[in-house]
Amino acid sequence: MDLRCFSSDMSGDLYRYAAPESFEILGKEFPVVFDGGERVLLKLPAADASNADAERGVRCAKIADNVWLVAFGNSELPAAYVLDLGAGLVTRAVMSSNGGFALSFGAIENAGDARHAVTDELAGNTVEWTFGVGESSVIRVSYGDSAVELTRPRAPDAQKLTATSFRAVKITETIYLQTVVVADGKANVCLLSDFSRVLCIGCVFGLDNAVRMIAGYGVVTE
Repeated sequence: MDLRCFSSDMSGDLYRYAAPESFEILGKEFPVVFDGGERVLLKLPAADASNADAERGVRCAKIADNVWLVAFGNSELPAAYVLDLGAGLVTRAVMSSNGGFALSFGAIENAGDARHAVTDELAGNTVEWTFGVGESSVIRVSYGDSAVELTRPRAPDAQKLTATSFRAVKITETIYLQTVVVADGKANVCLLSDFSRVLCIGCVFGLDNAVRMIAGYGVVTE
């Protein structure tokens, strides 16, 4: 048997290395208080949720002990949540109607006053992320203070991608959330990276607001 038959249609697939979804926190509820006083009861559907819940496009993946990325697609304003349950902190990235992400910082009720925060600590670094085996699924990210340069180094002429919006948020000492809008809103990406292992998980919101999960490994080149 030629084992390549199982993946013959995924040679250039950006989603090839997507991590298996995590079910540890599904079915749970988290009362979250965001800065400004907004209160949200974050309900995660159980693993055996009804079709109605499944159609909401809820996806959940884990990057490290006690740190999850939860994405809600198929809604008017899709959103991603980073749940840092070790510290009781929550960051929300909501896709805005005019492109980009609106960030909110909060904590699980009674967790204290600490918060995740926007940072420029990634500036000056370049990381080559591999999400699959095709030339289009290797992306080099050069981080600036408030912008990134994106290149597909294995594509002809080192194809450049246009990033119209970028922000980085420090979650833990080694884990950072990055929100990127690529090609004028055609792809909206939330990437959660653990630089102690140079691994990442993420979610991509398409033009139809559907959500797909990605994952990859990286090499810090500069």
